[in-house]
Amino acid sequence: MAIVPVDKWVKWNSKKEREKKKYKETYGDLKWNWKEFELHHVKPRQYGGNNDFSYLFPTTSMHRSVVSHWWAAY
Repeated sequence: MAIVPVDKWVKWNSKKEREKKKYKETYGDLKWNWKEFELHHVKPRQYGGNNDFSYLFPTTSMHRSVVSHWWAAY
């Protein structure tokens, strides 16, 4: 995948509360402690990903500290 120049990335305009509500409406209330989760993109913005709900997923901070670095080096 080609890297998209930073000035062409979609702006991060998502609000965790809005996405949490949509997630619950779509998948039901899983009784998660949402304070432990972050929202991440299936396809990172640097590779052309967008902020559509279907491109976002909740994950723990492990994603940012481990998986994001692996993905960036892939």
